[in-house]
Amino acid sequence: MKKGSLEELYDYFKKFHLSDTLYLFGAINAVLKYGEQKLHSSNVPEHLYRWIGRLTEQERKFVGLNLTRMARFMILSGANDHKGQRMLLDTPAFHKAYEMVIELYDTDVDIPIDQGPEAISQYFSRIGQIQFPLQARQHTVIGRGYAMFISNPSIATSAYDFNRKLMEFYKLDCFQFMATGIAMWLLVNGILDYEMTIEISKLKDIVTPEAISIFTELATGTAKQYREMVRGPGRGNQMDKLKDIYGHDPFTAMPAIRVDRSSVLRAGTVVVPQPKYFLEKASAGIFYLLANKEQQIAKVAGKTGENPFRNAFGIVFREYIGRHLKTPGKAHTFIDLDVDFSEPWTGLLPDFALINAEVCLLVEVKTTLLKLPARSYFEPEIIKGEVQAGNLKKAVRQLDSFRKAILEKKVKDVRFGKVTRILNIIVGYDQVYVLNSAILPDLTAAHREISYDLQLASIADIEMMGSALEQGFNLNELMGKKVADTGAVRWSIATYLQQCHVTSKNQILNEAFLQCMERLGLNK
Repeated sequence: MKKGSLEELYDYFKKFHLSDTLYLFGAINAVLKYGEQKLHSSNVPEHLYRWIGRLTEQERKFVGLNLTRMARFMILSGANDHKGQRMLLDTPAFHKAYEMVIELYDTDVDIPIDQGPEAISQYFSRIGQIQFPLQARQHTVIGRGYAMFISNPSIATSAYDFNRKLMEFYKLDCFQFMATGIAMWLLVNGILDYEMTIEISKLKDIVTPEAISIFTELATGTAKQYREMVRGPGRGNQMDKLKDIYGHDPFTAMPAIRVDRSSVLRAGTVVVPQPKYFLEKASAGIFYLLANKEQQIAKVAGKTGENPFRNAFGIVFREYIGRHLKTPGKAHTFIDLDVDFSEPWTGLLPDFALINAEVCLLVEVKTTLLKLPARSYFEPEIIKGEVQAGNLKKAVRQLDSFRKAILEKKVKDVRFGKVTRILNIIVGYDQVYVLNSAILPDLTAAHREISYDLQLASIADIEMMGSALEQGFNLNELMGKKVADTGAVRWSIATYLQQCHVTSKNQILNEAFLQCMERLGLNK
């Protein structure tokens, strides 16, 4: 047994009562659900609120992250509701568990970071995918969900009716689903039950008892289901170190865990260890509910691979990216190459061009850039396999073909006439925070002849690019400096733009957030 090993952690964690301990973590995280500065106190044990109040803002941030990891490992350890002691706050048992999670570094799956930059990059890529989603602003999560799935113009013209399908499958339309999830996030205090009272008049006909019951059911599972979602069907009791430590967290789809038995929680209660995931369920959860349901339907019909929702979503996502890039900026010319490029053309075009003087950004939008294992574990061989085929390879070729045509003056559109430098950007929907540090080196190595001035972007990067345009920055100039900087070229675009003093203020997200709050009756 190794110091900091997963076996050691599990041996300690499974001594504790599962649901009672998850409630402790959830109640503390509920105090922090509005952020480190604005603490939540309603229906939370006063001693937990006071304890959090004594911490610094930085300490509060670490507490939220570490307790979420502790909840994961409590479930995976095999702890249950039929035996075990209660873990109490600020006791030696609590502090030991907290420290064990911080110190977890199992050399069966973690390469010692003193073995070079590749080991360091892999370790911090994995950790980043765990930590950064929990640090997203609630304003952004709500605004993005509303802008993407409710107010997006492409939704109205889509051949796939998002509202009708969600209603058909789950008896809630997109707004009712989102409104119910937000209301429950506001009310959660570490637990949820079906007796929540909605006091806001606008919400009473939307967030109904039936809607609460449906949403709770969609967001709730058992500890056994959680373990099998991590390890695989039928393998819930078999520890898999790589999956256990770094696998995608089922809390994103199933943020609530059903209580089996407890001396302090009543029957029918569900515990919510991290309320942030409840908000994610209300927002991005629409994508996964519809995508997974259509996948199941296709599989039963013997049409594996077909997914009408994902096809329609590609158009909706493309529209969302375009809305940010055409934000009024400093002498930028935005071109939707599918709509505003009438020149006869053989072959595929990128999605968008953004021109400022002699610099042009070419943007290609793909719903998926990496499969889940690649963006969870960042194993070198998996990454190399991904970049040599699939959507990334197609996107690189597509961008390079049009790039060459522009530079060789084969494109007659006068808007490209002064362009002498082209920067290529590939955008994906799934939020991967380390695309340029973990993926870009292998991608450029695999396609060295055609991957000039290339950057990878997630949805948050594009939102920051929209913010830069809105705030009057010369985005093309900033991006040109980024790709020319041997250090910054591997940063995420959002991080780089923040270093250039671009703020996260974003008109599209802000307007969507305010529209959502108005409809919810929460804008006062």
